[in-house]
Amino acid sequence: MNSIVMKFMEKKFKKLGYSVYQFNYRTVKYSDKTLEQLDSLVKTIDSDKLHIVGHSMGGLVARMYVDSYRDESHKNISIVTVGTPHHTSRLGIYLNNSIIGKILGSSGHSGIVRKLPDWKNKVPMGCIAGVFPIGVNVLFKGVECNSASDGTVFLDEAILDNCNDSLVIKSSHTGLIYSKKVVDQCHYFFQHEKFNKN
Repeated sequence: MNSIVMKFMEKKFKKLGYSVYQFNYRTVKYSDKTLEQLDSLVKTIDSDKLHIVGHSMGGLVARMYVDSYRDESHKNISIVTVGTPHHTSRLGIYLNNSIIGKILGSSGHSGIVRKLPDWKNKVPMGCIAGVFPIGVNVLFKGVECNSASDGTVFLDEAILDNCNDSLVIKSSHTGLIYSKKVVDQCHYFFQHEKFNKN
């Protein structure tokens, strides 16, 4: 997806006083170059603080970036993942093994199909998951569905075991990036390293 889908979030974060940088990459063309390109963007940011919001696969890219470049970036980084399949994606695996598997391109290497190394908790991370099952999962009857989902990512995929905090919001996968509540919770997490559950 193009980064234009994050414009709602960008506008809301700017209203909260953040300088916002969008990272645009081709999901189906994921490679190590993706992380290099993200690092190039990070190096242009004139701040020692970096807050990353990653939706879906973007959260996996953020994880891999921290694992690969954290020590070189010299920045105080925190991450909130939104609807991210941290434990691989059952939908992604199903598609990868189907006759339309090529649709994923190389995105499976990002953690959608291939499991990423365990999260070492190098930086504060919060995980936001959606539970409103309107999405592509309903189109594929072969996807095992023993957990609530946002219509694309299942709840048990979206919460990283050793993250700082997690939050479940009634929202679809796409709806998460158009939610003011998600933005407000990200803002709270960046200040407190936990979500506001009051």
